[in-house]
Amino acid sequence: MVIKKEVKIGAIVVVAVFLFIYGFNFLKGKNIFTSRTHYYVVYKNVGGLTESNPVYFNGFVIGKVNKIMFASDMRGDIVVDIILRENDLKIPKNTIARIFSDGLLGTKAIGLDFGDSKEYAQSGDTLLPNLENSITEQMSKELMPVKDKAESLIIRADSLINTITRIFSPNVNDNLRHSIENVNTITLNVNGLVSEQRARLNTITANIESISKNLKDNNENLSKVIANFKNISDSVAKVNLAQTLENANLAVKQTAEIMEKINSGKGSLGMLINNDSLYHHLNMASRDLDLLLVDLKEHPKRYVHLSVFGKSDKPDKSSKKKK
Repeated sequence: MVIKKEVKIGAIVVVAVFLFIYGFNFLKGKNIFTSRTHYYVVYKNVGGLTESNPVYFNGFVIGKVNKIMFASDMRGDIVVDIILRENDLKIPKNTIARIFSDGLLGTKAIGLDFGDSKEYAQSGDTLLPNLENSITEQMSKELMPVKDKAESLIIRADSLINTITRIFSPNVNDNLRHSIENVNTITLNVNGLVSEQRARLNTITANIESISKNLKDNNENLSKVIANFKNISDSVAKVNLAQTLENANLAVKQTAEIMEKINSGKGSLGMLINNDSLYHHLNMASRDLDLLLVDLKEHPKRYVHLSVFGKSDKPDKSSKKKK
């Protein structure tokens, strides 16, 4: 059997394509001949995680990052697809996929922290996310308070130095000297004014002492006056309060009597509320009045006779027909 040249070329092309696909996946760490278990994790921030980064469990590499893509809900979430080559490894459903720094160079990796759930995740399930801070970020957070304190201390020291410099400047010294001279001048003026007005101040002090003595001597009389005012105000308040309570009690009593008469059927209002015959009579009168108005509208000549030249002797045709 002779194999045609075209068949040989086709077979070579197929084998070459297969080897290319296998080699490409092999370089990416994928083996197309072995089955893989896929799990998904949704992160807000992957912190520099890239495809083909390893997946660890207790320090042992059990898989790698297969693909990183944006979520379809357009909220900015990032979906990470990881594949595990250990098919027999049972992963609890509440397992956390933690992104951490794998080494000092900042390479990222995923570590699986198993949970305590009795149910196990299946291929295609979603694990819980967690992003661990890198060493650089942790050092930045720890050094940031020290940096802020140092900056604050430098600012205060600079302000203190500027203040000291301004104090010892020639202009400030001159201003301080003038201020002290002005204070001395004001003190001399005040002392002179007090000396000139000393007699008047003594008189004012004597008057104040006299007023205080009079108040002290008439303390008992003032107490009696205040007590009398208090008694008068209390009496007026008591009289007004008693009158108000009496009026309120009278109003309540009269209201109770009126309600009792209404409930017992006395008076027009009581009869109207307790006896429904008046309602029926009014209803019948209203109905008769409606019938009368309808008949008046249809046969007005029965009730009103109008003639320009006098009374007409001609009988009503409608009355003849009725007869």
